[in-house]
Amino acid sequence: MALMTMEVQSKKKKKDKEKQPDFELMMQEDNSDDADEQYERIFKILGIAGEEEADVTDEKLQIYFDFLKQHLELPCIVTGIGDYGCFRWEEYYTFGPGNKSEYEKLKKKYASYRDEYELVCLGSGGYAEEDFNENDGIFVRTKRIKDNESFVLTLADLEVVDKQSENAQLTDDYAIWFINFR
Repeated sequence: MALMTMEVQSKKKKKDKEKQPDFELMMQEDNSDDADEQYERIFKILGIAGEEEADVTDEKLQIYFDFLKQHLELPCIVTGIGDYGCFRWEEYYTFGPGNKSEYEKLKKKYASYRDEYELVCLGSGGYAEEDFNENDGIFVRTKRIKDNESFVLTLADLEVVDKQSENAQLTDDYAIWFINFR
């Protein structure tokens, strides 16, 4: 399989250029949801040979962050994957003894995995000290559709609503990498 590269500058090391794969070519060649092909896409993005090198580090998060910044089409509509990660406060109400009316009231104040958001930008957009870290992954700034309330959420806990878009594959690949290799 032929692999074309493009130059991406690392935010931390602007002088050092790292080769990144051509995403459009990857989409044409690897349009299957097969796990092996998904891992191949992820490894190409990170510039690694395989799983033994795939652990989540600040350096690899920077590579993925730069790649997504270049290829993710924003804004796009996302929703939560489940009541864990940045939405873990909801588990008490969805699986535990939490009161339904209290849950409805709290969903107006806090981000809920059941809501839809406009993904505004990668990184915290200045709302947090960092754009990513090894514990939480990449932060994204979002705006809840129903009330325009802004939230900084973690990308690995979100999925793109339009499942047929390139954004869906990009964010799913990132989440699979971050969750499985942390």
